[in-house]
Amino acid sequence: MSREFANKVVWVVGASGGLGSAIAQEFLRAGAKVALSGRNGEKLKAVIAGQPDASHALLLPIDITAPAEVDAAAAKIVERFGRIDVLVNSTAVSTFGDFLKLDDAAWRQVYEAKLFAYARTMRAAMPHMLRQQRGAIVNVSGNGGKYPHFPSHIAGSSGNAAVNLMTKEVSDIYIGQGIRANCIAPGAIRSPRLDSITDADKALKPAANDKSAADAAAEKMRPPGAAADIAEAALFLASDRARHINGIVLTVDGGATPTTA
Repeated sequence: MSREFANKVVWVVGASGGLGSAIAQEFLRAGAKVALSGRNGEKLKAVIAGQPDASHALLLPIDITAPAEVDAAAAKIVERFGRIDVLVNSTAVSTFGDFLKLDDAAWRQVYEAKLFAYARTMRAAMPHMLRQQRGAIVNVSGNGGKYPHFPSHIAGSSGNAAVNLMTKEVSDIYIGQGIRANCIAPGAIRSPRLDSITDADKALKPAANDKSAADAAAEKMRPPGAAADIAEAALFLASDRARHINGIVLTVDGGATPTTA
């Protein structure tokens, strides 16, 4: 197995989730020193349990909606490892439902856990990257931010679209200072969360005998991918192999998203 991230320090935010845990494990296998952040400390311990390079991991349970905790986490990473080379943001919030029934609190929850959280972690990590004039940021959004698929995921899709735009802006601003920033837009990934979205869409179906937009989207999204597909994409975008890739949204969905020539 390649050890291309040996001596690199990677901060994975959302590492207790399905995608984040797979990403953190993949970086550990690639030789990186990995800081894992997430709300649930026990889940973080489970992510590294049995990993051959678990001694290279730093567990940082934090609330990403609390700016002071995010800043403190970045400081602890630098104190332990001396630097931050890669930041991967992979958070998600399960806020699904009818647009007319999603109140302001639901929308704020989505944006706090996605757009605002990603902005916080980038503000915390980037000064360290700028000092070394080198760094890579990978933000996991979702392909609904480009082409909405699930009617019940309207809040999450709009949050993903905002992440895509913010990432592109950051890539443009810091292009001459050694920092690359890219997004990964996963399609349907096998997980309990996908089941929740599908169930929420079915609840929006207008009539028992009608095929809803949700059904059509579900057919188009099959077969779903695996968390490992996203992890491998994250490693590539963070690596020197992607040194000339900056400011893109990489769709990883098995070809489900329609495109035009």
